[in-house]
Formats: sequence, structure tokens, C-alpha cells
Amino acid sequence: MLFEERTILVLKYQILLAVILLNVGCLSIKPVYYEHERNVAIKQVEKYHKLYNENKFGEIYEMFTIEQKQEKSEELVVSAIRQFYKKAGKVKNTKLIDSSVRNKLSHKIVNLSYQTEFENEKQIEKFVFFIQDEKVALGFYSQPKDASKD
Repeated sequence: MLFEERTILVLKYQILLAVILLNVGCLSIKPVYYEHERNVAIKQVEKYHKLYNENKFGEIYEMFTIEQKQEKSEELVVSAIRQFYKKAGKVKNTKLIDSSVRNKLSHKIVNLSYQTEFENEKQIEKFVFFIQDEKVALGFYSQPKDASKD
């Protein structure tokens, strides 16, 4: 009797496993997208460009993380932005060319790259935002490449 019960139990598990495998094969598993966080960061880039065009460089400095503010003084950052503004001019238009969101235990990191046309040149701009509990801070900004030479 014990042998028959084990055989029946094994058959039940095999059937259950087959049903699970068939269902998994039929499921459409979607990767996790952080569309909300991405959109929040995109809005921050729009704010950055608006403040930049209005020469409100001190307000741009306020967008940075506490860590960035501890590393670089407001005077240094505002001076660098002002020098770039004199060289490049106002933002005419931008196009998002790449984005990614990474999930960390306590926050999300959003990377955005833009092809940006200024009055006097084109640049690839990179933004890194940290989002935690709906608080957004700019962790990194750069123009690593002059895109007008492409």
C-alpha cells in the first residue's frame, strides 16, 4: 500500500510540475520599468534647462545632492555654469537619446543622456538623478562630448 501511495504522490507532483511549466511558458513576463521615476527625472532636466536659460545658476546648484554640495562650493559651480553659458549660449532644443533606471535598496538612480543644441554648439549632456521617497536630487551632470563635430 505504501508503494502505491508514493507512486500516486509522485504522479501528482509530476502533473503539478507539468501544469506549472506550461503556464510559465504561456505567461507574458514584463520587465520592471520605472516609468514614473524616469518621468520625474525628465521633468528635472526640463527645470534645469529652464533655469539655465534664465541665468538662475544658483537655483541649479540647489538641485544637486548634499554630497555634491559638500564637494563643490556654490561659487565654483555657478562660475563653471556661467562660463559654459557664455561659450555655448542658451538651450535651443534637446532630445533624449538614452535613459536607464537602477533600483538600489534605499533609492533609484536615473541616468539620462540628451543631445542638446545650444545657440553656439551641440553637446551630449548626461544627468544622473537620485530619487528617494519622491525627493529628487541631481547627483551628476556633464557635457562629455562636443556633438557638433560628429
